[in-house]
Amino acid sequence: MLIIGSTDMDSQRPMIWSMSSIAASKHPDALKRFCKVLLASASIPVLFPPVLFDVHANGEKHNEMHIYSGMTSQVLLYPAAFRFQSLTDTAAAKRRREIFILRNGRLGPNHEPIERQLLPVAVRSISTLAKSHGMNDLHRIFVSSKRDRLDFNLAVTPHSFREPTPEPCDPAYTHAVFEVGFAHAKNDYNQAKVPPGFEPPEPLH
Repeated sequence: MLIIGSTDMDSQRPMIWSMSSIAASKHPDALKRFCKVLLASASIPVLFPPVLFDVHANGEKHNEMHIYSGMTSQVLLYPAAFRFQSLTDTAAAKRRREIFILRNGRLGPNHEPIERQLLPVAVRSISTLAKSHGMNDLHRIFVSSKRDRLDFNLAVTPHSFREPTPEPCDPAYTHAVFEVGFAHAKNDYNQAKVPPGFEPPEPLH
């Protein structure tokens, strides 16, 4: 299954779309809906306009405004309320499970002088908010994985990556991120077993 998220601005809720179901629906507007969801999921506020979806509810037609999925969830595994132990299939409930999270970005602080102008400050604010949300998502997923006995594996952009970001969606920066990710993938990423902030404390001397 291919799952993609967006953020419903009217209700301030995350929306999860089953792209596989849309593609297999044979609805005449399936391709158009598929592309609109992709666009909405990547529509970062301020930089790109929101995407409107026609919705029919309670016999009435209205529009929903959807934007970048990261406004409500940077990383999604499954709802925290779900319990693998609740599965009716005993064999499935006891099956060994591993999760592999690829986080496209550094998790630690990234000092970068910002121009004192509206757009650069707005972009920096959004990226800071996204980084903070991403850390919280990783912590939540890690706690859930320990509760449900899942083997947690995390790969992120290394701190050694210092390519500047001259402007949003810069092709040179995107290419550089891909190259460093590809190089680390060939070496199995050196995956972390815990997210930042959950490392064992160093012994006191």
